[in-house]
Amino acid sequence: MCGRYGYDVPELTASRFQAELLPDVTPDILVPRYNIAPTQPVLAVATSKRLDGRRGVRSMVWGLTQQWALNDGKKPRPINLQAESLLERPTYSRLLAQKRCLIPASHFYE
Repeated sequence: MCGRYGYDVPELTASRFQAELLPDVTPDILVPRYNIAPTQPVLAVATSKRLDGRRGVRSMVWGLTQQWALNDGKKPRPINLQAESLLERPTYSRLLAQKRCLIPASHFYE
């Protein structure tokens, strides 16, 4: 992905992706944003256990956290990965197989 991006129609996310808005989505994230940076909360569409596997719109933090780094907030967290080497790394191949989501965006830039 890129270094920054924006999303100018967050209020249409649920209907556009045939998903249900989950309760953890706060109203402040449902306003247009034009300079979303890593580590900020973002809208994401993903399957949800609360919805029995159906799609839900939720708030997530931009960045990846390896399992071993969950308890250590000082470790750097990558914001993007190279697709060419994704399957070669065991940590990320599990994420690719099991932990996928869609990040809606209307524009991106470096």
